[in-house]
Amino acid sequence: MNIVLKRRCIIKKSKLIAVITLISFWALAFTAQITGLNSPFDFIINLAVSIMILAHLVEYLMVRTRLAKTGRSKIYNFLAVLFFGVVYWKPILSDQESNQN
Repeated sequence: MNIVLKRRCIIKKSKLIAVITLISFWALAFTAQITGLNSPFDFIINLAVSIMILAHLVEYLMVRTRLAKTGRSKIYNFLAVLFFGVVYWKPILSDQESNQN
């Protein structure tokens, strides 16, 4: 039992770290668009943002039908996957699968 509690604690901490990292990434991207950084940093950040948006769009297309079954708003699901990706949808779909079994 103690091992299970430790594992849950580690999972919660890693999810928190992932969320903080993603929020920081999007804040940096937003700041870069507003202020404009030096030339090489601007290019690198824009490239990273473009790759991240493309990856999350593909990710959303892959899971949108399963997310629609959860009863949440399509727009909310889209924005959450766009910003947080797998950190958002993986726990939801895992809970949904465990409830079906």
